Amino acid sequence: PTVRSAPCCNNMTLVKASFSMMALFEVRGVEEESLEKLLEEANEASPVWHEFVTKHLEEDQHVVQVIISRDERMAGIHYLAELRNPTTAPGWVEATKRYWSRRYDKE
Repeated sequence: PTVRSAPCCNNMTLVKASFSMMALFEVRGVEEESLEKLLEEANEASPVWHEFVTKHLEEDQHVVQVIISRDERMAGIHYLAELRNPTTAPGWVEATKRYWSRRYDKE
């Protein structure tokens, strides 16, 4: 997998690899990586994930968006997280998600 051609996902292995590729690119600038390395990074203990989530908490509160597509229909989940009080309670994070859907086959 590369940054420019993440595989479409029919199983969890490819989903994990795609998420890891995205995080590695954002945090370290890596544009291509082996499937084995990507799957190693696809766990909560990975420093790459810690950096990725921390960066998004501090910058824009957007963590990730998952999009599912079939023909001309799409649905997505947009995951957000906000540090509620970084000074006095740095571990207090409020997570939310938003769902959306679109149909492009009808006007």
